[in-house]
Amino acid sequence: MASSKPIYTDRGSRISKENLCMVIALWMGERQLQSEEDDSYHKVGAVLVRPDEMIHTVDCSRDGVHGIARLMIKHYDVAKDCKVFVSRKPCSFCAKLLVQSQVKRVFYLPIEPEYKVKEKLKEEMLRVDNLFKTSCISQSVFVPKVGKEVFAKAEKLKETPKDIRDSIKKEWFAQYWIEDWMDIAKTHLPWPALNDSMKRQVQDDFEETLEWMARILIGVEKGYTVKQINATSKNGTVSFDPERNEEHKTASLRFITLAQFLAQRSDDPKTGVGAVIINEAQEILALGWNGFPTKALYGEFPRASHDDNAEDKKYPYMIHAEQNALLMRNTKSLKHGILFVTKTPCDECTPLIEMEGIKTVILGQKLKIEGGTDGTLKYRMFAEKIESGVFNCFVMEITDNKPPEKAVQNLSQM
Repeated sequence: MASSKPIYTDRGSRISKENLCMVIALWMGERQLQSEEDDSYHKVGAVLVRPDEMIHTVDCSRDGVHGIARLMIKHYDVAKDCKVFVSRKPCSFCAKLLVQSQVKRVFYLPIEPEYKVKEKLKEEMLRVDNLFKTSCISQSVFVPKVGKEVFAKAEKLKETPKDIRDSIKKEWFAQYWIEDWMDIAKTHLPWPALNDSMKRQVQDDFEETLEWMARILIGVEKGYTVKQINATSKNGTVSFDPERNEEHKTASLRFITLAQFLAQRSDDPKTGVGAVIINEAQEILALGWNGFPTKALYGEFPRASHDDNAEDKKYPYMIHAEQNALLMRNTKSLKHGILFVTKTPCDECTPLIEMEGIKTVILGQKLKIEGGTDGTLKYRMFAEKIESGVFNCFVMEITDNKPPEKAVQNLSQM
């Protein structure tokens, strides 16, 4: 009987970049504002994608500023010819900024638009359409379709509890799929092509997407414990402290979840890793996930890991999430930046992170200390740098209803 093929040879299925951008936009729209919101507008999440198809940054409505407005003003120098994925059709204020910035294309979900005063909704949407019609911007309704095969692959790599997934999916669907709105979306969004058959398909696609999202959001549902590694480090006072500062803990939950979403784009056969770098104002400076070089085709590089029975391994060819984030950043300086990464940085990445002046690192799983062998990754340098005070490090772990552990005072306790 023929043996089954090793997992590293499986092409697998992963979420497309366009679908991931819209999923992130939808999820970012959920971020709680630090200041009171104008009640005439829905919050939105927005993703800015450069002409080279790289994700430049992500933001949302907060501090009294609309999500798209934040992107256009903060990144005025790169917005031209970019694409914007936004969770809701923009209001006229945001539309005019998009037009003036010469954005190439805008994608939005068919859910209720950003502007929400029902008595003036159709009038506002006409203003938005007039702005887009007199410009070179293309606007499109975009319904992400993750697909059953993508979900199945993700579950194969890491199984998640169905009851919690279903609960999260039900909550999100009730919040965003408003039947009264979908009944008038054809004329009020407007979406002329929408009919009853399309509506059913759109609903099915939306529910599948929410179920896939729920896998990532299980940690948010259960909650996290945060502990500092080597709490007696030589760095002294920690400016970003998610263990003791509730506001920082909330922010850490958002950014480590974003890193987990990014990890789903990895084409690594076994392990997806995501990374997010922010500044002290909690603005996103860099995003990345691990994978083979851009545009690489299946079979161009070895795919085996250290525990596979194959001569050639993937390690010399794999670009790490931290490396991609550092390379694709949207700013020159990352000094005093804060790195959120789903896995411990290896010995390749650690000196690069230190070189760029990043002092605080939040991990999405336990600190890994491993020497490795020839041709494999090593995980010793990062722990040594924590011990010597180069990095302040915090570990975030899903609680699973367990009591929080005490902060590790010394790496010898790990």
